[in-house]
Amino acid sequence: MNNPVNVTVDKAVYDQLVSLQTVSSQDINDVISRLLFHGERKMRLEVEEPHYTMEQELQRERDGVFASSGICS
Repeated sequence: MNNPVNVTVDKAVYDQLVSLQTVSSQDINDVISRLLFHGERKMRLEVEEPHYTMEQELQRERDGVFASSGICS
């Protein structure tokens, strides 16, 4: 690590990052880098993207929103 900074994350987030570690991911920094950078392209979170509650997601499934995606139960 060339230029480290301190970051605080919730324990649940940390646990998820640890669970993503593989043999090829030596540390949390590597996991985060792999999540953020794909094929040399910087990925960013879309804050404008709609976020749904669990009930809204279930209603969307009932409405057939996911029917053509192959992820419908």
